[in-house]
Amino acid sequence: IVFIQLCNALNARSEKTSIFKMKFFSNKSLLLALLSSFLICLAIVEIPFFQVYLKTSALDIWDWVIVVACGFGIILLEEIRKLFKRKNEK
Repeated sequence: IVFIQLCNALNARSEKTSIFKMKFFSNKSLLLALLSSFLICLAIVEIPFFQVYLKTSALDIWDWVIVVACGFGIILLEEIRKLFKRKNEK
């Protein structure tokens, strides 16, 4: 869920403009926050010290594939919504 929300935050920089038409590094503060959040999540899930105290367990490669696919899936859905919004405004 966290990775999906991080991808959603990246895509929410504009209500109508496609994420692929925007400059990737235009909001460095957001990118730093997203990277920091992802690294904290990664540490919580993968580092044994945190696993013990936070009662998490490591994900295998297929779990990470699902996480990334879901994150990119939300980007795809949002891009489709933006496309319809741009078409309906014309």
